Amino acid sequence: PVHTKPKVQPKPTPTPKPTPTPLPQAAAPSPTPVAAPDPTPPVPAAPATPPAEAAPAIGRQTMEISAPKNVSHLDCNIAKPEYPTLSKRRGETGTAYVKFVVGLTGRLENIELKKSSGFSRLDDAALAAVHASACKPYLENGQPIRAAYTQPYDFNLND
Repeated sequence: PVHTKPKVQPKPTPTPKPTPTPLPQAAAPSPTPVAAPDPTPPVPAAPATPPAEAAPAIGRQTMEISAPKNVSHLDCNIAKPEYPTLSKRRGETGTAYVKFVVGLTGRLENIELKKSSGFSRLDDAALAAVHASACKPYLENGQPIRAAYTQPYDFNLND
């Protein structure tokens, strides 16, 4: 008797290799445009005036600040700048003036150094503080409008 073995060989089904779909690289605009530091060399700071005309205490978390464009005040949480350790060690002091615009959503735009403290380290710390700050949109007749403001950052070693 002839034994016919049924030759049942499972055909190997080729498993399609899943091609990894590349994540779409959306060119997301950076949320805060970083203002390029002023290329002009820092002017030596004028001799520090005695603390008779005290700068507004930045320690208070929320401060009312006045701004141009008929803006009587802005509701902002201005971050206190980090005093650079190296600047402390070298006794660098000065006041950096940072100008910014509060946009319609309250986002800070056009952050730029208006007047250097005389030390780029202190200027950078002031700019970083503004980048870390938050404002509510300025409303005029219930409508948000863009408002400009210059925030002085006083770096002194009296604390």
